[in-house]
Amino acid sequence: DQAGFSIALIRLLENDSVDPGARLAASIYFKNALKRHWGDDAFPDDERKAIKEGLLPLIFRSPKPVRLQLLATLEELTRPGSAWLAEWPNLLPALSQSVTEAGSDIRLQTQAMEVVHTVFKHFRRGGASSIVRDSRCCSESFGPCHLEVWKHACERLLSPQCPLEQ
Repeated sequence: DQAGFSIALIRLLENDSVDPGARLAASIYFKNALKRHWGDDAFPDDERKAIKEGLLPLIFRSPKPVRLQLLATLEELTRPGSAWLAEWPNLLPALSQSVTEAGSDIRLQTQAMEVVHTVFKHFRRGGASSIVRDSRCCSESFGPCHLEVWKHACERLLSPQCPLEQ
């Protein structure tokens, strides 16, 4: 992979006029390239920064098949043992903001919580002290936002106007 190629893939993925099959293929290639080469410094710092800045917005506006591949990419970038909290300090605030901005829109809230789940699911595997440290940091920074989502969901469920299908 050449320098700048991942940025070109992001631009292709952002373009709604590109054939859906091509976008899906690009998302799979992007995921696999990052999975193979993220840890070995194959990406220059400016490209890493652009990937981190572009990934979340891209996830939220992509069709589901592409979004699933991008979520797998995000999972790889935030895997245990990586220094993702230190290297990506604006990720947790961006996640909190996306959940907050979703407001009462169930579709947007579901997408936002899907992304949050992707980042946090490795904590279920337990183990190393880095996971304990990371989970503490995540709960401190994301806890208040999650509590608000929980309160809102409970209010909706307990409301007499709540339709059964929601």
